[in-house]
Amino acid sequence: MSIHVAAAVCSFLSRAQAEASASGKKDFAASLQVALDCVKQAFPVSQKMIDQAIPLEEVVSAPDTSDNADDEAALMKEKGNKLMTEQDYAGAYEAYTEAIRLKKDPIYYGNRAAACISLSKFEAAIEDCKASLALNPNYVKSFARMGHAYKALGEHSEALNAFQEAALIDPVNQNYKDQIKEIQSLLNSHHQPDEEPPTIEEPDEEAPTASESQDQNQQPSMNADNPFAAMLGGMGPSGAQGQGGVDLSGLLNNPQIMSMATSMMSNPNMQQMLGNLMSGFQVPQNNQENGQEDDENQEHQQYYS
Repeated sequence: MSIHVAAAVCSFLSRAQAEASASGKKDFAASLQVALDCVKQAFPVSQKMIDQAIPLEEVVSAPDTSDNADDEAALMKEKGNKLMTEQDYAGAYEAYTEAIRLKKDPIYYGNRAAACISLSKFEAAIEDCKASLALNPNYVKSFARMGHAYKALGEHSEALNAFQEAALIDPVNQNYKDQIKEIQSLLNSHHQPDEEPPTIEEPDEEAPTASESQDQNQQPSMNADNPFAAMLGGMGPSGAQGQGGVDLSGLLNNPQIMSMATSMMSNPNMQQMLGNLMSGFQVPQNNQENGQEDDENQEHQQYYS
């Protein structure tokens, strides 16, 4: 009961009590006084409000405006729906807000949540969905719109819960199933452990040291300046021991050996003898190489035939 209706009741009781007293109906007047006192204790009604109150008869006979409010709220909801199709989301939000003012309805809250999502007001959309579900816990569209709002905010766990609730109410809705699958995939990808960094393979061979590189760079110049070293180059690697454990590098660096070699190389007969000797060493090597080439050619011919 509103305060104005209470004032109208008190005004009515006051008039009735006065009429009963004037007609000598003391008991009835006393009963009306008790009723008047009870209303005043229940409602904060002042004497001024009672004196200015609308007669109770007018209040009782006034037409019921609740149906009119419902009809007006429904019209505002339809207006909001039309504005949504026209992509006037701000206008739709205002229309749904007016519908909610006229009547607290879960559909109106759910529709305003849709307008909020279109306006990127995701937190407000979630609040409207909660208000809608408080009025009707089975209104599936509010669960779905709540899921979309949480998803837009990156709160995937809450979005998954909302779509799962929607799927429980409407288990045949494929859109809800697709949303659940997509969000579960996002959650799984976020929970995967970081990949281990790729291991860097060590080189198969060690790099030559500075002294080895220097020896390799100096070796061609020594062979070019020393004809005797060039002639003996086929008998073993330079700087290593040849056959029989002879240190060729040490011999070539010995001044006495080099003096003797120079004297021998100046003798034509000795030059011819050494030339024949070196030719005898090189013949088997060429034969072996020729044999390898013949084997490789034969192998390729068999592969391509």
